[in-house]
Amino acid sequence: MKRHAKLISLSRQHHQQLLLARLMRLDAPLYKGLPTIVEEKVSYAIQFFHEHLIDHFSSEERLFDSLKSYTLQTETLALIKKQKEYQDQLKASFLSLTVASLDQTGRLMEDAVRHEERILFQHLQQNYSLEDGSY
Repeated sequence: MKRHAKLISLSRQHHQQLLLARLMRLDAPLYKGLPTIVEEKVSYAIQFFHEHLIDHFSSEERLFDSLKSYTLQTETLALIKKQKEYQDQLKASFLSLTVASLDQTGRLMEDAVRHEERILFQHLQQNYSLEDGSY
């Protein structure tokens, strides 16, 4: 399904997050211009969190808030709740990120992005008008 215009910016950010998620994995391939040493990957990931993810999570919250004008389906509420749980877990993981937790945090971020892109966004596009608000 083609991404709704109001979600394109978030989806583009997700692409960068997936790249970081893969970089954080123990089995990560080499990416040109990105860190290869594990300790440098930790520093890079923490910097990415502060420079990009915090704002991204705020944008997602604005999206969720914009849906409050609807009587949301039980399924929608559950999907949003799950995404907020992912956000909370990621925030905690990045704030205490270490070499030992790098792979697990990368996997968590990949799961969160995949859930949002493949399940939540698809559901929102099929069930709600997203014309109001900018995220």
